[in-house]
Amino acid sequence: TATLTVLKNNLENIPYENQNFDFLVVTFKKNIILHKEILRFTSLIEESFSFVILTIILSGALINCICGIIILKINLTLAEGFTFFLFFACVMNQIAIYCWFGEQIMSKSVEISTSSYMTKWYAADVKFRKLLFIFMERVKKPIILRAGNFFPLNVRTLATILHKSYSAFTVLQQFYKDK
Repeated sequence: TATLTVLKNNLENIPYENQNFDFLVVTFKKNIILHKEILRFTSLIEESFSFVILTIILSGALINCICGIIILKINLTLAEGFTFFLFFACVMNQIAIYCWFGEQIMSKSVEISTSSYMTKWYAADVKFRKLLFIFMERVKKPIILRAGNFFPLNVRTLATILHKSYSAFTVLQQFYKDK
């Protein structure tokens, strides 16, 4: 996210007025290279950690359901119940961290297109405006980190995981109440 912020600031501070075409192109190409490097780096992160993050999220959801079963089935002391609650909170925190950082990367990448448009691009040469337009079209697609190429890491996914975990917990609770 820090590199995306640097790119955003670079794009906002390009001096469009009274500059020749060659200077603007050289300055702009540095930002294009930076954007390519950001995309390359995020794809490396996704290739390296996608399966691990998917495993952590799925096992975390399973662990939370098991904690719910244990809390329902076994008469726990207050200290044991508190320990299970802390364990549940730690597992959910671990999942939330991945989702939160994925959301941050996605929102920062969306800001790049917006910040490019909000500059004084209209004061630049027509040839340069065409280059900027192509870049703006390219950065419209946000950078999205995925867990195992199954689902994106964002706040919406975290809410879905919480909802599904709670749904599984209530189903298990009904199952054990009937027995």
